[in-house]
Amino acid sequence: MANSAFTLTSGGASIPPVLRQYTSNASFLKPTSTKFQGIWIQAVGGGGGGGAGRAGVTTKSAGGGGEGAAMVTMWIPAASLPATGSISIGLGGAGGVGNLATGSNGGHTTFDALMVARGGAGGPSATSTPSSTNSN
Repeated sequence: MANSAFTLTSGGASIPPVLRQYTSNASFLKPTSTKFQGIWIQAVGGGGGGGAGRAGVTTKSAGGGGEGAAMVTMWIPAASLPATGSISIGLGGAGGVGNLATGSNGGHTTFDALMVARGGAGGPSATSTPSSTNSN
């Protein structure tokens, strides 16, 4: 499963924008130029893994899909940024392995304590007894 992404765009007056995309953990170093005004961040957490199905002799059913992760877009002005910071990329959750196993949660993508894009919840496993929501 692919990791989530973290996109950072920095720039300011008379400074061309710089676009950086991270798909693994990294460090951030704040530019020292007096023209630097801040950064736009767009971050996505890791999606939840899907749940496993039921492989019975007479009944078979599928597990539920993992939950989608949060996406966060925000502006952080230069004055609010630390001199150095850490970028942590949330991994996608693993799918359920084995009969009736739930999927695992996706990881959160963070930029220091300034921003968190939460990962999705793992999907449910198939129920041990088939159920129906159809009331006909």
